[in-house]
Amino acid sequence: EGDREDNSMMPNCKSCYQEVHEMRKTVRGDVEKGWILGPYPFPPLKGFKQIPRAMIDEMEKSGKYRPISTNNLPIGEAVNEAIPKSEEPICLPTHKKLQNRLAYLKDLHGGDFVIATRDLKSAYRNHAVRPADWHLCGLMWDGQYFVDTRLSFGCRSSVDRFLTVSDAIEYALRRWNVASVYHYIDDFIFMGSADEVDDALWKFNIICEQFGIPIKRQKDEGPGVEVKILGVVYNVQNMTAKMPPSRLERVRKVCSDMLTND
Repeated sequence: EGDREDNSMMPNCKSCYQEVHEMRKTVRGDVEKGWILGPYPFPPLKGFKQIPRAMIDEMEKSGKYRPISTNNLPIGEAVNEAIPKSEEPICLPTHKKLQNRLAYLKDLHGGDFVIATRDLKSAYRNHAVRPADWHLCGLMWDGQYFVDTRLSFGCRSSVDRFLTVSDAIEYALRRWNVASVYHYIDDFIFMGSADEVDDALWKFNIICEQFGIPIKRQKDEGPGVEVKILGVVYNVQNMTAKMPPSRLERVRKVCSDMLTND
């Protein structure tokens, strides 16, 4: 709802220049996919908002750097400042809700049920930005200008917009008689008997293929009795939930550093 007439420029964040190779690789990769348009020698659209980029180190988590758009900058002219709050609050499953469903399945099946998770690949990048808003998605790198035509990490409205895709996938699954399926943005969780979960995963693969949404196969977990769901390891045989050892170790280290550094 903000200004659409004046150009806005701000340098990229320091991390982009600390990881020049990674930044350049992500820009070139998205240009090759057709997700980013350019390069242009000057701002290609009226009211061009050049959004500062940053690179987040996720090598330990996923083996790569994640580019994000710092849409909160520049202060006073930021695109995020002009995006209104959603009329309806985002409603995502909580661990409490998942645990209640697991307890129900335990009563229904005894110990004879499994869980599985699947993750959508490149999440936001699968959702296009409408051309009328392209000038709000500017990028500058190596002295040239680009237009990012896909939802970006860092834009206030990206979650709401992408949920229209993942909500549609869950809706299609439930219409196809998959009862125990939940999703947390791009993470899908399946529960039930072994046959029910196998059937649900088969249907999930078909729907994603028809929608043109790739699945991040390296993050597939299950079907099994012990699977990590939203960062917590669930065992449906023992009905336990625990934090992964690596995460616990990081928490212990942070606590130890705080206690030793007055």
